[in-house]
Amino acid sequence: MLLYLLATLELLAFPLLGAGFSDSYVEGEGILALQSLLFASLAGAHTLVLRIIQELWLSAGGVFNVDEVLQQMAFGLEDELAARMNQYQDMGSRSVGSEAPED
Repeated sequence: MLLYLLATLELLAFPLLGAGFSDSYVEGEGILALQSLLFASLAGAHTLVLRIIQELWLSAGGVFNVDEVLQQMAFGLEDELAARMNQYQDMGSRSVGSEAPED
């Protein structure tokens, strides 16, 4: 919310400041060119930050979402755990079944 307020203030302040400086500085467009470059870079930075924040807020889909990768990783870990448990159970049943009763 604060970033939206800052962007709105920027949109309102820069044209007013540019208009005030252009009246007092008639010879060239040095000040106005500098202010337009500064305004463009600040507006671009605000837009970029707002888009990144909006993408991070999305719970599904989007650019920064890693749900699919995490799901594949979890399935791989579950498969590996199941294989190890089966191997452990097989080793336990072999050792119990191979023991002969002592007389």
